Amino acid sequence: MRYMKRVNKLIGLMIASVFIVGAFTACGNQSMQKSSTEPSQEKQKIVAATSGSPAPFVYMDNNNIVGYDIEVLKEIFRRLPQYELEFQKTEFASIFAGLDSGRYQIGCNHLGYNAERAKKYIFTDEMCFSKRALLVRNDNTDIKSIDDIGGHSTEVTATSFNTDWFEKYNKSHTTNPVILKYVEEDHSVQDVSDGKIDFEFFTKATIQQQIKDIGLKNLKLIDVSKEDFSEGVGNFFIVPKGQEKLGKDMDEAFEAALTDGTILKISQKYFEGEDYTPTLEDIKKEKEKQEKDQ
Repeated sequence: MRYMKRVNKLIGLMIASVFIVGAFTACGNQSMQKSSTEPSQEKQKIVAATSGSPAPFVYMDNNNIVGYDIEVLKEIFRRLPQYELEFQKTEFASIFAGLDSGRYQIGCNHLGYNAERAKKYIFTDEMCFSKRALLVRNDNTDIKSIDDIGGHSTEVTATSFNTDWFEKYNKSHTTNPVILKYVEEDHSVQDVSDGKIDFEFFTKATIQQQIKDIGLKNLKLIDVSKEDFSEGVGNFFIVPKGQEKLGKDMDEAFEAALTDGTILKISQKYFEGEDYTPTLEDIKKEKEKQEKDQ
């Protein structure tokens, strides 16, 4: 009898073990089925292309791409976890070729609004108001304001915003146009200092940074007000048409960062404590202006 009780107990333990193993196996199968049917949460890779200049908007520091534009874009995508942002340095003209081919999804290069480009690309929210200035030598007494640039020389590259603006200026000032010297690489600040050209007209912060980097002492800046020059003072990121969802997501994230003061802190970091940020009203007006142009 004692022997039979032991046998029956052993059989009972074996049956219980089978049920336990079966239960674990069933749970495992359910887990595998669940994981195989759940949708993938992979992030969408976004490549932002930049030439690495001009500072302080975009520049290289120990082989790292940094600057106001770069940090603003990083902050935007910090708020968009569905995307994975990557930067790639390239030639300026290649930014647009890469956007056209799908190699890049964002152009990030201190870009001003251009009606011709707007036919192919979406301009996101204005993310910076760029104060403009004329640069001349200290001994230049002929140029005192933007009204005095006619008949004087400056340098332009084929694809820059300034080139388009100066060419339009010359069409409406045929009797006294600006003398344009077309160059492949922009060395305008140094060339003003050396007397090769009469003036440079660009973003004030960029000119100040170049003067500081080169260490020039014989130059002076002439501020140009927004009233005297309202065209192209805003800066934008661009995305290809067809990427409207990406552009909308970027705008919403930027406006949130602007509202909570994060963008102001980035501005103060790169522009010596100054506020270069737009207001939400500025952004709205710029969008309305762009819509009228198209």
